Amino acid sequence: MVLGIDLHRLLAPLDALVGAISSWADDASWRHRARRRPRHIVLIRHGESEANLDTSLHQSVADHRIALSDKGWEQAREAGAKLRREIAGNGRVVWYCSPLLRTRQTLQGLLEGGGWDASVEDVRQDPRLREQEWGNFQDPEEIRAAMSERHEYGHFYYRFPRGESGADCYDRCDSFVGSLMRAMDAGFGRKKVPTVVSRRRVETVVIVTHGITLRLLATRYLKWTVAQFMPLRNPRNCEAWVLARTPQGTFQLKTTPRRYAQSETKNTDCDDSIQAIKGAKNTKEEIRTRTRTRQNKDIAPAGREE
Repeated sequence: MVLGIDLHRLLAPLDALVGAISSWADDASWRHRARRRPRHIVLIRHGESEANLDTSLHQSVADHRIALSDKGWEQAREAGAKLRREIAGNGRVVWYCSPLLRTRQTLQGLLEGGGWDASVEDVRQDPRLREQEWGNFQDPEEIRAAMSERHEYGHFYYRFPRGESGADCYDRCDSFVGSLMRAMDAGFGRKKVPTVVSRRRVETVVIVTHGITLRLLATRYLKWTVAQFMPLRNPRNCEAWVLARTPQGTFQLKTTPRRYAQSETKNTDCDDSIQAIKGAKNTKEEIRTRTRTRQNKDIAPAGREE
C-alpha cells in the first residue's frame, strides 16, 4: 500500500485485461495454425512385395532390400490414380515414406499413377516409419513359431527374438507424430529456392509405410488404447486409411479398419472394461502350472552341453 492506495486492487483490472488479451491471442494463434493444417492425412501400406509371395526370401535377402512384385507395382499405380482423383486433386502434397525399398517403390508407383512430377514433389524419407524389426536373416521355422507365440502373448507387447515389440514401434511412431504436427503448424517450412509448388499451402499429407506401423501411427494420433489397437488387422497392400481435418483442426479417421473376428482375439487383450480387468485373474494353480512348464523347458537334457 502506497500513500493509502492498495496497488493490488488498483492493478487487478489491468491484470485481468492482460490475461484476456493473452488468452485471445493464444486462441487466435491456434485457429490460425488449425487453418494451415492439411485437409487430409493419408496412411498407405506398401504394395505387394516379393516376400509377401515367398516368405523364404527373408532367409537370404535383408528386409530393407525386398522389392515390390509386379502386382505390387500395379497396386501402387492404381492407388496413386485413386488418390489424385478422390482426395488430393491438384492441391499440394507432402509425401513421407519409410526408407525400405518396397515403400520407396510404392511411393514411386503412387507418383506415376497420379501423374505427379517426382522431381518437384516434396518427398521426405523417415526411418521411424520402417517396418517392425523381426531380426536379421530369418529362419522360416523360427518365425512361424514366433508368430504363433505372438498370437498367444499379444501383438502389442510381444518382442521378436533379436527384433522389436509393437511397443517399441509405438515409441518411434510417437516421435514421428510429434515431428509431423510441428511441421504442419510451421507450414512444412520453406525451401531455400522457393518454387511455385512450395509456395502453395499443403492440402494433403501422404505417409507410405508398413502394416503394423500404419496401425500404430493411427493409434498414437487418435489416442486409442492398447485394447483398441489389438483387434485391428493390417490394411491390405496399398490400402489407405484417410484422416480428415475437422473444423477444430484435429483429424478424424474416415476409413473403417478391418478387424479380427472375435474368435481370433484374446479377451484380456481387447477388453479394458472394469469388469474385464477385475475378472482377469490367474488362479494359483494356473500360475504354478505355467511356472513348472517354463522350468521344465529350461532344463537341458542330460549329457548335453548348453
